[in-house]
Amino acid sequence: MPSYSFEKKHTTTALTTITLILSAYSTLRYLVFGKAINENDPFDVGLTPFTGSIIIVFLYWMVMFLFQALFIIRYFVSEEREHEDPRQSKAFLASNHFMAFNTITFFWTILFGKGYYFFAELLAIANFLNITSLIIIHKTYITSQFSDYFLIHVSTAALPFSWLLYLIFWNGAAVFRSSTGLIARILANIFIWNFLFVPVLFIVFFGDWAIGLSSSLLMFGLGIGQIATKVFALQWIFAFIISGILALFSLIAFVGYGTSFMVTIEREERAPLLSEEA
Repeated sequence: MPSYSFEKKHTTTALTTITLILSAYSTLRYLVFGKAINENDPFDVGLTPFTGSIIIVFLYWMVMFLFQALFIIRYFVSEEREHEDPRQSKAFLASNHFMAFNTITFFWTILFGKGYYFFAELLAIANFLNITSLIIIHKTYITSQFSDYFLIHVSTAALPFSWLLYLIFWNGAAVFRSSTGLIARILANIFIWNFLFVPVLFIVFFGDWAIGLSSSLLMFGLGIGQIATKVFALQWIFAFIISGILALFSLIAFVGYGTSFMVTIEREERAPLLSEEA
């Protein structure tokens, strides 16, 4: 194995680890504990129509960070793949977008936590394009092993994509200081359906149940956050409806994915036997 592969793999291990730590640190410091630092609760932000439940969002982040840590351990630290050429690995290809995602997230949390919403929105959009390109170019949703789907696609693509899609609207509402006013609520009642249409497109065309399921969780969190803000409103009702529909579609796609995956494995196992019989 060329020394390039060995050195490149260990460099990638260090960079992915550092960027993940920075992202997790800034998220906790400037968002979760932001009020204690700036006397300004980032999860208030004028109580926008896209402000969700801090508990659900926090759990979402923890799951995402856990999956990303497992991604690093599995593909860059584990000795099991020590001799795998990183240039041919989908995990290695995804790692560049992974590092970009966490680096941008690090700076976004600082800007958002300090109230620089416009510049934070620009970073959110850039990060969304980064993850979208990862999915489209490298097709992380296509894997030969079930574990690779979880540790590569879910950790580096699906969870970040759903989060960034939600973030663009939440951050955008903060930019325009959207509150619980009538006009803001009407626009929010329209824009919220993007959280149904976009994930459904990924489910239908790519069978990507992970994006659907993660978006469903965020919509559930949005529903909880909005019902605590304004009980007599449509936003939380729409959020729960979207969450339920996405959960159903994702479950159907997951069953289909699991079935096709098992059929593929069975064919691969039978192939040597058929060749011997021939």
